[in-house]
Amino acid sequence: MPEANTGTMHEFLDRFSMTLPKDEVAVMYADQAGCHVAKELRIPDNVILLALPAYSPEPNTGELNV
Repeated sequence: MPEANTGTMHEFLDRFSMTLPKDEVAVMYADQAGCHVAKELRIPDNVILLALPAYSPEPNTGELNV
């Protein structure tokens, strides 16, 4: 995508959603960028966005252990 905004995030989520089997739900972590938390963002039914805390250095370094 050429830029990060609500429209491109919506397009990404729609395209990603279509790759999932009909009986699966995906959970994604998202930071609190404007395009991730916009009221206008329509999140598909088979995708759940979990917001990272405002300050979370561990997940930002790729060292998240779940």
